[in-house]
Amino acid sequence: MTKILMLLALAATVFFAVLPLSFPYGTVWEEDGSTRILRGLEGIHYIKERQKDVAGTVTSEKVKQAAYDYQSVLDEYEAGTTYELLDELYEKRIRPLTPLTNLLREAYTDLETGIAPSIWEIDLESVGDVYKVLDDRLSTMMELQQEGHPEVQEQAEALYGQVEKPFVFYPGGDGNLMDYEILVAFLILIFCVAMAAPVFSSDYQTGADDILRCTKHGRLRLGFVKVLSALAISAGATILCLVVYLLISNGLVGWEWTKSSMQMFYSALSLPNLTIGELQWCIAASGLLTILATVGTVLFVSSKCSNAMVTTVVGVFLCILPAIANIFIPGDAGLWLGTILPTGGVSLQGSMLYALSDFQFLHLGNYSVWTPYAILAFAALEFVGFSAAAVFSYARYRRA
Repeated sequence: MTKILMLLALAATVFFAVLPLSFPYGTVWEEDGSTRILRGLEGIHYIKERQKDVAGTVTSEKVKQAAYDYQSVLDEYEAGTTYELLDELYEKRIRPLTPLTNLLREAYTDLETGIAPSIWEIDLESVGDVYKVLDDRLSTMMELQQEGHPEVQEQAEALYGQVEKPFVFYPGGDGNLMDYEILVAFLILIFCVAMAAPVFSSDYQTGADDILRCTKHGRLRLGFVKVLSALAISAGATILCLVVYLLISNGLVGWEWTKSSMQMFYSALSLPNLTIGELQWCIAASGLLTILATVGTVLFVSSKCSNAMVTTVVGVFLCILPAIANIFIPGDAGLWLGTILPTGGVSLQGSMLYALSDFQFLHLGNYSVWTPYAILAFAALEFVGFSAAAVFSYARYRRA
């Protein structure tokens, strides 16, 4: 069963790594007037070629020039908005500029309404250092979102102050690759839970445990070996699958895009000083810790329960509980629950990826902590605590 689960996990990993090749990356217009949607490697090459002029270091001057070029196209064709342009014209002259113009629009977003202005509404002559505007924008946003928590504003400004500016942008990949990395980690989590659930429960259920306990090392040492084996298999499967995913997906879109600042693909105000490549490995590392913490928790449940099916159901429910908490428990209570749970790091609704690109902090009195730090801390404690508890719980188990 373990081999089958691991093979399924690896197959799912390869599937999601190549799935972005099926996405449309652009449209070309043929001489006869027909259109052709570009997918796969051809589409990736197309988008790289289109955006080669905006690739590289994203200086304030480069952002302003992109905005001027954007406005000049609208002026040339007497269009009030891009919706009035022909699709072919938009694809060739406007779309390649959007990574830079979107950065400028976010810098001047109305913080109360969340509405970004159009390029027409921004007085480009008055635009100076875009990154200074972003710094000021972050301070104002944190004052509005974290009213009553001045320490949060200080933490956010300190984190954002460490972000390397100007940003760097290279085309090729997009946020879908990051989302699929989380999805791969979540599937590995499910497979590892299914593998770990019967470790103790199955022997209780069949009576094999009664025989094993009669051996010389049938209690504490056997429990330690079983827990260690389950954790080692889970760690090995997680590392293998995530490394395979990153190698295939980045190999297909081009490794150069991993040098991009994460702010160019998420919010320009994102707090971590990470490139896309560093973000990918952070997600992989937190995914590994999350899976080990969850497996440790499931092993503890297995050491207490004599029904393997019940243990499996509890484990699977634990996997989806952060998403349920995120949807049905509003405010700080849902945030705390989703962060404390061992499965929170790869939740489909509130994973480490979203924590790193968001601005949520946990509050306890006058103390506040950024949620990515809290997720890692709780997962590490649960990994060690529940794994050790599973060993001692098994050693002391008595059949009712």
